[in-house]
Amino acid sequence: MIDDFAVSEPRHWLTIGEALLSHVSTLLHEHGAAQIIAVCAERDLAKAEVLRRSDLTVASSWWTKALK
Repeated sequence: MIDDFAVSEPRHWLTIGEALLSHVSTLLHEHGAAQIIAVCAERDLAKAEVLRRSDLTVASSWWTKALK
């Protein structure tokens, strides 16, 4: 599971973010991993685009509400 996968600026997703995900995917595959799960907020459009381009698909969506 890839959690807290981030880049310093949203504009870096299509370059650094994509390269990082590709590299990690290769390493995970070489070590026997069968699946990648990456966390992405709905509002993080640039990150979501990189995940789509990398053939990841949406598997779930979490909804939260603070209780008072």
